[in-house]
Amino acid sequence: MPTTSSKTETPSIWPQLRALFVAFHLLAITLDASPSPASGMNRLAWKEPTVQQEFKTWSGVLGVDQTEFETFLWDLAQGFMGIRKTVMAPFSPYLHATGSDQAWQMFVAPHRYPTRMQLQVNGDPTSADGFRTVFEERSEVFTWEAQRFGSERLRASIFRWGWPNYQDAWKRACKVFARELLAENPDSSAVRCRMFKQRSPSPAEVEDGTMDTGKWVFVLIEKREKAP
Repeated sequence: MPTTSSKTETPSIWPQLRALFVAFHLLAITLDASPSPASGMNRLAWKEPTVQQEFKTWSGVLGVDQTEFETFLWDLAQGFMGIRKTVMAPFSPYLHATGSDQAWQMFVAPHRYPTRMQLQVNGDPTSADGFRTVFEERSEVFTWEAQRFGSERLRASIFRWGWPNYQDAWKRACKVFARELLAENPDSSAVRCRMFKQRSPSPAEVEDGTMDTGKWVFVLIEKREKAP
């Protein structure tokens, strides 16, 4: 006859622990995905024409003064970010360690004043200012290192360099590009890095030729170091 074991099996707590872990993970990523201005909390970025146009539009819709509206939003955003930082404190180490953190924010508005990066070397006698273009974004003619600049990660960086709050990074990038270009062009003594900023035209402006002419911004010149 079969014998009955006298031992009582201890119930496993693994299902409960697993459920708690899943609940913790879902809560952490949900909170981290909540709206956050993040890098947009910089007053230099708020002065960009694209951002100012959004303030102008919404203040007009709401019938309030634009300056007061901007100040109200800044104070509100600062308060929200303070609360968010406190709430996220217990979860941030876990999110960072597991790579589950939200590293970027969704676009909130169209970028009406985009920039286009251009790199040039000097020493061209046929040019009015002596500089020759070697790379320009979205150009089929000036394609130095175009494959590298077209990579997803570097494209994201190039976009940021067109904003005033990322100018330290833009200066470091220009130094790197200048070092490479001067090594490839021994007859050149300087590299110019710059961005062309132009308002995106409307269909009517394209048709009648009244598009914004644009301008060069964030112009940097890196010169070859003289031999000691």
